[in-house]
Amino acid sequence: MAGGGVLAARRPPTAPDGTAPATTDPGWLRLRRRWAPGDTLTVALDLAARLTRPDPRVDAVRGCVAIERGPLVHCLEGVDHPASPSASSPFPTAPV
Repeated sequence: MAGGGVLAARRPPTAPDGTAPATTDPGWLRLRRRWAPGDTLTVALDLAARLTRPDPRVDAVRGCVAIERGPLVHCLEGVDHPASPSASSPFPTAPV
């Protein structure tokens, strides 16, 4: 993209609001500048894990929890696993 132009990137809904030298539209980040060969752009997104609980009015999922990190949803189940976390747990040090 030599010369002037706009680089548009979709802002993930899981990314918190931050500061950027760009125009922000709902869901988009637009960076307008004169581009030159070799220009680089670094993007840093907060990918902290967070617990998501379902609506308590839905009986089938009451008491369940999902762990989200960025756009990924990690689900654990206890039906065919031991009641306590083990060394083989994908999140052995994460409090649940």
